[in-house]
Amino acid sequence: MRKKILLITMCMCMAVMTAACSTGTTNNSSTNGTSGENTSTGEGESESTSEETKVDVYNTIFQDNGYVKDVKASDLVQLYDYSQLKTIAKADVEPSEEDVQATIDEQRKLFATTKQVTDRAVEDGDIICMDFTGKIDGVEFDGGKSENYVFDPNYDNFVDGFYEQIIGHTPSEEPFDIQVTFPDPYEPNQDLAGKEATFTIVLKYIEEDELPEFNDAFVQDTLGASVSAEEYRQQIKDTLQSDNVLEYLYDKVVSESTVDNVPSTITDALKAIIDDTSMQQAAEAGMELEEFYEQVDPTGEQREKLCSDQAKVILVIQAIAEKEGIEATDENVLNYFGSEDTRDGYVEYFGKGYSYSGALPILTMQKLAENVTIE
Repeated sequence: MRKKILLITMCMCMAVMTAACSTGTTNNSSTNGTSGENTSTGEGESESTSEETKVDVYNTIFQDNGYVKDVKASDLVQLYDYSQLKTIAKADVEPSEEDVQATIDEQRKLFATTKQVTDRAVEDGDIICMDFTGKIDGVEFDGGKSENYVFDPNYDNFVDGFYEQIIGHTPSEEPFDIQVTFPDPYEPNQDLAGKEATFTIVLKYIEEDELPEFNDAFVQDTLGASVSAEEYRQQIKDTLQSDNVLEYLYDKVVSESTVDNVPSTITDALKAIIDDTSMQQAAEAGMELEEFYEQVDPTGEQREKLCSDQAKVILVIQAIAEKEGIEATDENVLNYFGSEDTRDGYVEYFGKGYSYSGALPILTMQKLAENVTIE
């Protein structure tokens, strides 16, 4: 998909963040489930903590045209002969109807309304509204009570077992009890650490998204398109197929090209980016960077491989760009960023060179796609 192509460079930080999250390093940043206040939802947080920009970290190796400084990639890369890519089998790039519908549904979700459901049991992942009152040894404790609390399991992080015991219950005015044990230590309120608590729950409703119907009125009046719903569906299918062509070309060229030597300036810069992102993740988990790495990547092999793989991508893409005479400019990166405001925001935060390097993969793949037919 286009997302894979577009974020070739900028996904460096995201890859580390995803890896970190999957290891469960945030298990110490639990919610103050006693008061219903979530301390780890991330609401209102930005990519940056205290710094105004990341230019110094992210922009050390790139020129304004997206190329690596002082490097001629064609001298380092044995580039796959992509001129032989004349045709691509339609079966390899044609999107499925499920992919098309998923894209349509994403657009419908942007205009979804919510409804309150009371005639079925809670399923894992449901957003719920409830009243709850917590007691220890029969006595209510401070912060253990809330009314009309909307709990979203994607963001809220109550004490282990709290939400899980609500699954299977159907909204009703009849209260029911659940039992939980606060972890020890319990940073939000150490007085509760290790203690067993009973929460009385009144489950009000399940919150569901209600998506608008995909029809001519939605396409024309809501999305502002001047075509019918079926024509719009076909446009989406065509766009997805074009994206799949870019991804096909990218996968082929990168996998079939080899890099003879990766300058240490590139890998060192990529390591600095990983460190910067990881420090943010570590801070959110209440750790120092060294402790964080001990949990997510104690040998450093993951970081080394990530930097090596990404450096190869950067050099292969630049080698194609050099061969085809492609450079990132203020104008041709707009398709990548979507708007001038978004482009300028990235440039201000990350620096022009790093930001524009992220556009080179799609610019180069679009060039290659001009000479390919789908059969």
